[in-house]
Amino acid sequence: MIIKGIEKPRKPYVRPTALVLACLFAFLECLKGQYGYAAFMVVVVLACFFDKEHIISEDGVDIQYSLFGAKSHNYWSWDEVTTIHADRKTAAPNVMLHISKDVVTRPFVVKPSQVDDVLRLAGEKNPKIYMENKKEEELREEREKAARMREAREAQKKAIRNNRKKKK
Repeated sequence: MIIKGIEKPRKPYVRPTALVLACLFAFLECLKGQYGYAAFMVVVVLACFFDKEHIISEDGVDIQYSLFGAKSHNYWSWDEVTTIHADRKTAAPNVMLHISKDVVTRPFVVKPSQVDDVLRLAGEKNPKIYMENKKEEELREEREKAARMREAREAQKKAIRNNRKKKK
């Protein structure tokens, strides 16, 4: 099973605009004799052709980078993954999975229907992974609890103020 993450697509005008501007600035910097800036602009030109893809599979999690057909992988096997946290708020209506290895975290955005598949797969491949998958009802309950606690603190502060006024 292969699950591909959802990447936010660039607007159609972004790459051509960046390419034209970077080439123009590189040319202008060469005319001025500032070759350091020109080299930087060449890197920006290359970045216009850069793509990445998030892949979750039975082997592990992978971010695949490609530039002119050359592919590079940043791969974690399931044995290396320590934590998976499903964040339903940040990427709504989709779900952002924060997949962690030690202190490093990678965000993967997937469809809500794929979250349970990913968590089940991760649990099968490495039962030691800590998984947090709170549903919408649980999140609402936490928000309500936090609101009740705020109200209680406000009431306590008000009572303290009233007591101080009575003492004066």
